[in-house]
Amino acid sequence: SHAETAVYLLDMMQSEQLQVNAFHYSATISACDKAHNWQLALRLLEGMVDVALVTHETSHGSAVQGSYNAAISACATGTRWQLSFQLLDAMATASVQPNNISYSALIKSFGNAGLWESALHVLMTMPDVKVSPHVRAYNAAIGACDIGGHWRQALELLRIISQAGLLPDSFTYSAAISACDKGMAWKQALELIRDRLAMRDLTNVVTCNAAISACSRESKWKHALALLCVMPENRITPNVVTYSSAMTACEKAARSKWALRLLGMMKKHNI
Repeated sequence: SHAETAVYLLDMMQSEQLQVNAFHYSATISACDKAHNWQLALRLLEGMVDVALVTHETSHGSAVQGSYNAAISACATGTRWQLSFQLLDAMATASVQPNNISYSALIKSFGNAGLWESALHVLMTMPDVKVSPHVRAYNAAIGACDIGGHWRQALELLRIISQAGLLPDSFTYSAAISACDKGMAWKQALELIRDRLAMRDLTNVVTCNAAISACSRESKWKHALALLCVMPENRITPNVVTYSSAMTACEKAARSKWALRLLGMMKKHNI
């Protein structure tokens, strides 16, 4: 893997007594984060601290900060929220300033652990430490709401983003619609997706699938089919998940003929 290769190269540099700096550690820890290897990320961060790169390399402050951020993110992926929280505290001890990425990773960590209220608390207290939340932080919080199906909180965060003059991205809407899906708020999911389709903006197959799934949960087969039909017009190609959710909506509403038609469409389009 890329993480193993990065660690091997770092070890080689050290064994050859080549100068290793914070940028080398930051790149290697980031590779561990992407590989979801939080244990290795923490070991590397500890090694970085042991060789005093954190306290002495002031010129590499952004790399040191990036190393902590990547480690927090790795712990978030591994649902080790306690470790993420401890690392954020450790940044202050090491005189490393946490930034939006730091707090976003912590929010994600709480969200992955199902602690959506803690995730929202971190988001709302960011201004207290003079860090203004960016879309990344809001996305992490909406993602936390999505995991628990807390659609009202997700929609409220979407409203706050707009009020703050920030620009939501495709993940923002996908997560909010997914939260509506899990919370069985099909009307709100449809309203969001229709707004996006009307603006021809920030809509993809994942977003549409979440809205169709929301309709499926409540047997709203007509709405599910209507959304499926307008996807190609908006240059969005339905996939297996799209058709499966639409067929489920038809089956729940005892519309087996429509479910069979959808199955035929899947075969026609080689899906």
